Amino acid sequence: MSLRHAAVVGNGGHAIGAFGPAQGGGIWNGSFGGPAPELTIVGGLLADNTLAAGGVTPLGGGPFSGDPLTLAPFPVTLVHTQITDNKPDQCFGC
Repeated sequence: MSLRHAAVVGNGGHAIGAFGPAQGGGIWNGSFGGPAPELTIVGGLLADNTLAAGGVTPLGGGPFSGDPLTLAPFPVTLVHTQITDNKPDQCFGC
């Protein structure tokens, strides 16, 4: 997935469950069994995204880039990109 000169701002997600993670408040870049997709963001802004969870672990308040089951990170390329003020964390996989 590639984003150029894009702003991903003010998005959010909320998950409640007995097990598993909540992933990607702003961007979710994952694959279920296929090849690892690369996330490339050029001249972007990822800010003020939130990911809340009850009973599960939140991962990637801004972007999440990884295998959703094993949590192995996938490739991320950031060029002139600002990632700021995302909650609970800035990025998974960066």
